[in-house]
Amino acid sequence: MPSTPGIQVAHVDVFSGPAFFWCEAACAALRLCGKPYALTLHGGNLPVFASQHPKRVRRLLETARTVTTPSPYLRKEMALYRRDLKLLPNAVELVKCEYRARAAVQPSMVWLRAFHKNLQPHARRRRFSNVCPKRISP
Repeated sequence: MPSTPGIQVAHVDVFSGPAFFWCEAACAALRLCGKPYALTLHGGNLPVFASQHPKRVRRLLETARTVTTPSPYLRKEMALYRRDLKLLPNAVELVKCEYRARAAVQPSMVWLRAFHKNLQPHARRRRFSNVCPKRISP
């Protein structure tokens, strides 16, 4: 396993279906590196998936330092698999967002990225400008 000296803790989003496997794989890699991690549960179908795969779900949730849910619904439904789930609501309350009907929809993008020197943000920006040259200039 490669060394991970700059990583102190990780965060993994947990979804159901085939994506759950990737959560398991990421967490297994983190455990091999000796890194603690937090999980955030997502998706209304996760409780159904958990009922079909209770051992897998329980095993994953038990290995995390902490587990959060964005909704009271997920907290209640997933408490069977781990009791100390923490409710951490989404920062944006969609019910308070106004719907705007538009005649013409224009694509837009929000790209959130950590700009640490090791990540070479300028190189990534140049590479992305080849994909979308009209929007991003290097």
